[in-house]
Amino acid sequence: MKSYKAKYEILKVCKTPVIFKTDYNYKTTTTDNIKEKMQHEFLQQPYTSDYFDCDDYAWILKALVNKDGVNGIGVVLGRYKDTHHYWNVYLTDNGAMQADPMLSTTFKKSSKYRPYCVLL
Repeated sequence: MKSYKAKYEILKVCKTPVIFKTDYNYKTTTTDNIKEKMQHEFLQQPYTSDYFDCDDYAWILKALVNKDGVNGIGVVLGRYKDTHHYWNVYLTDNGAMQADPMLSTTFKKSSKYRPYCVLL
């Protein structure tokens, strides 16, 4: 997926104009692949405030997907309900989707999540 299309697809689901892209082309993945990666033992670690929390889950999911040669996954910084939070956005052949590996969920849009920026 070309960089400009990736940005457009992410804008549709994340509603943030702040998207930092590092590549010109992106390989897509599938929601099934993301769900499979979220079951990885590294993401089954217990939540520990300040030491193993949302940012760790998001970076680990990104690394697990990148390991397969897929760069179409980014980290989102924003708010979940009333607290700062990290989660992921990923590119599929049908557009962008989001995943919260800490909660083991995938979704297209949610009013509970309010992104500040995306690092892709």
